[in-house]
Amino acid sequence: MYDSSPPPISESGHTGDVLAALHGLVEPLRHMDAMNDGAGIRSEDLVAAHPRLDQAVGLEHQALDEDEE
Repeated sequence: MYDSSPPPISESGHTGDVLAALHGLVEPLRHMDAMNDGAGIRSEDLVAAHPRLDQAVGLEHQALDEDEE
């Protein structure tokens, strides 16, 4: 019979890479948990921090300095 369950994490990625990814998630989650005097992040926090594309300023081409070539 075919087992369609995902492989164990040790077979789908290098252990060091998996641990690094987990560490990369822990600190932002701790920060979000501590926001608003410990009450945690609110949906209003996400809306207020989201960039507004309708207010974005276009980028203009910047010529490369000849010294940088």
